[in-house]
Amino acid sequence: MTERSTEFQQFFERVKQAVDLFKDIRVAGYGDVMLDKWWHSAVERPNPEDKKGFDLLNPKMTQSAGGAANVAVNVGTLGGSCEFVGVVGKDSEAETLAKILVADTRISFKGILDASRPTTNKTRFYSVKGIARISIESLDDIASETARSCAKAVNETLIQSSAFWVEDYGKGAIERQMVGELVTVRRNYPGIPIIFDPKTGHGACYVSGMCTLLKPNWAEACDLLGVDSVVADRSDVARRLGDKFDCDVLITLGGAGVIVYEKKAGKIVLIPTRAVEDRDVTGAGDTIVAALSLALAVKMTLIEAAVLANCAAGVVVRKQGTASSTAEELLVELDRPETRQIVEKLIRDGHLEIK
Repeated sequence: MTERSTEFQQFFERVKQAVDLFKDIRVAGYGDVMLDKWWHSAVERPNPEDKKGFDLLNPKMTQSAGGAANVAVNVGTLGGSCEFVGVVGKDSEAETLAKILVADTRISFKGILDASRPTTNKTRFYSVKGIARISIESLDDIASETARSCAKAVNETLIQSSAFWVEDYGKGAIERQMVGELVTVRRNYPGIPIIFDPKTGHGACYVSGMCTLLKPNWAEACDLLGVDSVVADRSDVARRLGDKFDCDVLITLGGAGVIVYEKKAGKIVLIPTRAVEDRDVTGAGDTIVAALSLALAVKMTLIEAAVLANCAAGVVVRKQGTASSTAEELLVELDRPETRQIVEKLIRDGHLEIK
């Protein structure tokens, strides 16, 4: 293992101090909550009823909080606390999700009941041939009355929060009425970072001023501008999104890392990620949102926050299923030789300050 440079050592110590502050941070959140179910089996056999299918012998099921609820879980595992709002149905899935979340004392969930729709849930069956998935969900926007209840609950969570994240999975929680509420939140809480994770095909209800940081992946970023993702220029897309929504932008690029646009400074930075052979990207975006929320809440710069988020995502993609990263795992990832090289280059290029 290569030795740490003086510059990296100084940066690493500053990050450790910042991460230690996570335990004193409370963030608020809102979005499409889900219950994730996973079926696994040690024995897989051919399905006699379908040659292309498979038969799992005596599978075992695990359940976890998914969608926006997974952002809250990640906030908790990183050491912070989170109070968040979401819409659930009157069903056993809502009860199971509540039990999972209440087990973590750092998480507080305000479930807004809408008996006319199911609690979104995904059931996955793992096979060497791939993953089969069953989705139970409503794709309709939440009703106006439900949106008003959500807005009231969101404002209650913001009173003692240092950051606010919004996770759109396209299941109805993010619609025009709630987006309008986000504009009001940004105006009423000018010191609170608002991180918005968008959904492909949902941009018609998004408006300028709804967040301070937009966090799409590359497909979502191009969709929001109506450009071809194959030929579009990364820097141009990031800059145009920042101008369109009046905010900073962080675009995740999968194995290529992230590109960051700081609107006020007019600055664009590509932050690579270290290569990972086995990748399960389930939940990686949720992890990035959680890490960004906590990092910005403790007043880290956007570039510093992006480096941390990259590390947290790097931990998660090597785990199977809806996973999360601990603060300890994040620091180990940051201290890997490949990550050190990335950080040291950012320091040399003047993107990370050493104080």
